[in-house]
Parts: sequence; C-alpha cells; structure tokens
Amino acid sequence: MNIFLSLLQKQSKRRSAVYFVSLWLLLASPASAVDLQCNLAENTQIRPAVIAAIMDAADKGYLYYVDNSTSNVAFKVDHFPFSTLEGSFDKFQGGLALPTEAEHSKQALFVIKTNSVVTGDNDMDDYLKSSAFFNAIKFPEIIFVSTGFEWIDESTARLHGKLTLHGTTKPLVFNLHIDTSENYDVDKNQIMTIIATAEIHRSDFGMDELQIFISDTVTFNLKMRASRVGS
Repeated sequence: MNIFLSLLQKQSKRRSAVYFVSLWLLLASPASAVDLQCNLAENTQIRPAVIAAIMDAADKGYLYYVDNSTSNVAFKVDHFPFSTLEGSFDKFQGGLALPTEAEHSKQALFVIKTNSVVTGDNDMDDYLKSSAFFNAIKFPEIIFVSTGFEWIDESTARLHGKLTLHGTTKPLVFNLHIDTSENYDVDKNQIMTIIATAEIHRSDFGMDELQIFISDTVTFNLKMRASRVGS
C-alpha cells in the first residue's frame, strides 16, 4: 500500500496531468490477413473456431484489421484523494469480421499485451505489472472475444463478448460508436473509426488490492481505426 501511495504522490507532482502515450502497436508493417493468421495461430488461449471465423472473413473480403499506428487502448481508475490514474497499453492487435448481412455472424477479437501498460511513470508501470495488479508474467495477455453484436442505430452498436483478464473470464459489453465517413463503400476497401467503451469491476477479475484507496471500477476506452483487407 505504501508503495502505491508514494507512486501516486510522485505522479501528482508531475507537470502534466495526462498520462496517455501515443501508441506504437505490435506490427509496424501494413496489415494483411497473413499477418493476422500467423499472430492468432500462436495464441493458444483463443478457440480455433474464432480464428477460423476471422480468417473466413479475410477470405471473403469483410475483415477489418486494426491500424496499429492510429489506434489505442486506454484505461482510467479513480483513486484517493479525488484523483484519477490514467494509462494505456502500447501493444494491441484486433480484427473485426463485419459482413453486411446477418448480425449474428459478426465477430471481433482483441488481444492486448499486459506487459505493455504505460502511465507515463516507469515506477508505476512496474507496480501495475507486478503480482499486486496485472501480474504480467503469469498473465501476459488480455483477450476479448465477441459473442454477439447489435446495432442501436446507423452509427452506434453494442458488442457483447467475454473478457479474459488476470486469468479470469467474464462477460463484457462494449458500447460502440462507428464512423464510416472515410471513403466508405461496401464494395471497395474502406476505413472505419470505432470508439469502444466499457467498465469492469477489477475485483471480479481477482484484482482487489487497495480497495480503500483505489476504485473498483475501471473504465476502458478503445479508439480503433480499422481498414478492410483482403486475403
């Protein structure tokens, strides 16, 4: 507890109150279905059926691959006294299969490298990676796999799925805002920007340290620029 409080005090003295860092994501080269297949195939925590659905989308031309250089995964959590810790992850992969027909066939998959957490303070980063919180050595990845998709209107939707964090899997719903204004054409390559927000209770995932000083509620905000790719 004393370690965390001293780190918060150190952060409060920093000139900037914003800890978001521009993210350089896992792959620097242009996205392709081959890249995605290779990276997903190495992950033993993802069911083969999910990988097959993503790759089928690539073959049929409705896979959207997250642009690594313009996307980020941010989080924030309130802490005593009346302040907020903000951070992000700088290694993130994602794919969305979004056919224009049946909603039930839509599929999304996101994989975050736990060890890539950044807050703007190296000591805080190390503490969050430790066994007191994320335990990045034992649980190196945070994984979200969708189970359902529902449009609310032409630009907003809900993405239902399961989040695996800290060795525990729980249901999670992301609220989505989807902007398809950048050269959108259902018959051609297209780009969309997706803002996804969700809240979790960290205690549900076995991260219940310092409940008196740190809120149990953690807010996630994903900003993704996704491009439609072929096989």
